[in-house]
Amino acid sequence: PTIDNLFCDLIIRQNGGEQAGLITGFNVGPENVAQFRTAGLDVNLSYRLRAGRAGTFTLNVIGNYLERLEFIGTPGAPITDSRQEAFAPKYTVNSDLTWKINQFTVNYGLGYFSKTIRGGFTNQEVENNPDILGEYTYAKARWKHDIYAKVDVGENFEFYGGVNDVFKQKQEIGTTSYPVPAVGRFFFAGARVRLGSGR
Repeated sequence: PTIDNLFCDLIIRQNGGEQAGLITGFNVGPENVAQFRTAGLDVNLSYRLRAGRAGTFTLNVIGNYLERLEFIGTPGAPITDSRQEAFAPKYTVNSDLTWKINQFTVNYGLGYFSKTIRGGFTNQEVENNPDILGEYTYAKARWKHDIYAKVDVGENFEFYGGVNDVFKQKQEIGTTSYPVPAVGRFFFAGARVRLGSGR
């Protein structure tokens, strides 16, 4: 830490006299002094296989490795490490596998992220008091599976349906929407109609 920082110039002091150096005023204004520092790796993979009569298979994978996520509130302040806190997992993967044959389409989606410190707590709190949460320090990893299917009926009509959170992963104890949404597993179905030629 140092006292030589940008805030010193905002303080007005008396020059000369018996009370030289006495603070006589100060200026107030916005200063952008905070910093975020992050590092990691993002991967985006897409692959399509045309398998003749068996249809077309498409795989999309988006992955992330978070090496560093740091916040510095003011110059010289301690670094706040936020990696592996809630919503900042070390590993994240979202993938989709789609199979299309004639008028039928089926999609399987997987949403994953690795375990994180339970929401409302920070790395610093856990480091300072390792027993603050005991065996409940980490929220479990997210494994969310979704299935979607549709069938085209002609050029202007389609039926669709699916299941989100197929295996009904539960929320963590003490939370209502982490690491999966509160709604849990649900089924949906519908139809789409295209009106007019769109020209």
